[in-house]
Amino acid sequence: MRTTWKRFADEVLALPAWDTHNHLDSSEHLGAQTFWDIAHYFWFVRELESTGYPANADELPEAERATAFVQALDRGRNTTWNHVLRESMQALFGVTITDARSVGRLNARIRETAADPAWAREVCRRAGLTKLTIVPDYRHNGLERLADLHCYYGHVAFGTAEEHRRAAAAADPLAAADELARPHAEAVAPLAASGIRTVRAWWPFGEGEPPAGSVAAVQERVGHRVYEALNAHRMNVQLFIGMAGVPGLKPRNPHDARPSVALNDPRRLYAMNTGFGRYPQCTFEIFNAADQSSMDIVNMARVFPNVIPGGLWWFAYRGSVYNANMQYRFEALPACKATMLATDARCIEWAYIKTWLVKRLMARFLHRQIEDGWTDTETALYAARSWLHDTAASLYVPAAQPNVRTP
Repeated sequence: MRTTWKRFADEVLALPAWDTHNHLDSSEHLGAQTFWDIAHYFWFVRELESTGYPANADELPEAERATAFVQALDRGRNTTWNHVLRESMQALFGVTITDARSVGRLNARIRETAADPAWAREVCRRAGLTKLTIVPDYRHNGLERLADLHCYYGHVAFGTAEEHRRAAAAADPLAAADELARPHAEAVAPLAASGIRTVRAWWPFGEGEPPAGSVAAVQERVGHRVYEALNAHRMNVQLFIGMAGVPGLKPRNPHDARPSVALNDPRRLYAMNTGFGRYPQCTFEIFNAADQSSMDIVNMARVFPNVIPGGLWWFAYRGSVYNANMQYRFEALPACKATMLATDARCIEWAYIKTWLVKRLMARFLHRQIEDGWTDTETALYAARSWLHDTAASLYVPAAQPNVRTP
């Protein structure tokens, strides 16, 4: 008998989830201190501003700001993020946003949870978040109370732009590049010895051979020395693609990030293939912000066993892009070869909101596969467990294994 939608959705929503990328380790507070810490999340406030919400909302009196927010929320009520914000405020705080007074009630409730040292753990429990990927030297903003949820990653450096220019101007640029790379390559071994298996890294390799003695040639030489060390220690490398800053533009308000746009760059993706083949002991987990690059990444993962399509990022964090990525991955890749959740959250409430969104989209997608006869319930749940948690566990904690069907 085929499972009902509600029963299947409940099973997916209850699954453990591993957040592979967030900014909780650097936020001033782990939990929202007021409603505005949630409402003014930079990616959401841009959506509000597109409806006429004032860019200087922080400067408005509380009542005027609340009125402007409710008006903007109503004008954008068709969007996915608008919907999940409303649903999540009801689920987390028991408040339905209807008018300025309801925003006041919501704000009062959030001030209460901000004072509760157990609140962040409760939010993680409700979301099913069992691991948060953060840096070891995280900010003590409340995260220290969630030590059992920590999974650490490291950063590797490749030198600065000025150092690359100086090396290129040296009498022997390649020797200078090797000298520049040495401390960064040597830093990999202590990371691995500490138990860290995942690093966030730059991809310095372009298409074809750069001109001898050029800055690009120095960057590639440094890159190869660092990646040789990463390869020797079988590290998982997080690569972020699909986004580019807009030159000359600055953030519009204190909540905004550097203005950026999605960038589909098939030539860059093509050029990456050489590196994937050259460093086969690394795994490369690719986080993508440009929806048109999604199929290319899946195809690369078909060719290279060490390429892992990862979470979606920035402009790709919407239902249509998730549905397309789940379709590409489900039909072409073993489920144990992809991760799916990267909340990019700056407070624990947004980690909940985005996890809820991904789980619900995943439940609907996989249930359609069951209804259409492409899979069964057991296999659909295997895919959901792998995408949400088990693939990340196998990458970030080498002793962990992806779930398998018991004979």
